[in-house]
Order: sequence, then structure tokens, then C-alpha cells
Amino acid sequence: MIAARILAQGRMPIVRSFQQSARRAQAQGTRSSDWGRIVKSRANQALIYFPGLALVLGWPFAASKLMDGRM
Repeated sequence: MIAARILAQGRMPIVRSFQQSARRAQAQGTRSSDWGRIVKSRANQALIYFPGLALVLGWPFAASKLMDGRM
């Protein structure tokens, strides 16, 4: 019984921290989405991701065309 009480007391600050953040979110309200920022960040990611993916997956094809069967 004492061990259960000690464990419960140890969890109480964690539980209270979740409750406070929920109250804080209700007090602040919701924010609108910034679609321009989201689209810009996704476009910047795509500029790095897709050419890098083409390089990683396409080098065997490019090497076979450059070597032209001379290997």
C-alpha cells in the first residue's frame, strides 16, 4: 500500500503538467494555418529531396550508358 502511494505521488506532477498545458491551450485559442510558409518549406525540401533521390537511384543507369557495355 505504501509503495502504491509513493508511485502515485511521483506521478502527480506529471499529470498536473498535462492539465496546465491543456488549460493554457484553451486560454490562447487556435491559430490559423500559415499555408504560404508550409508550401515554401515543402518546396525547399523537394528541391533537395528529388534531385538527390534521382542521383542515388539513377547512377547505375547513367554508369551503364557511359560505359556502353565496355566493362
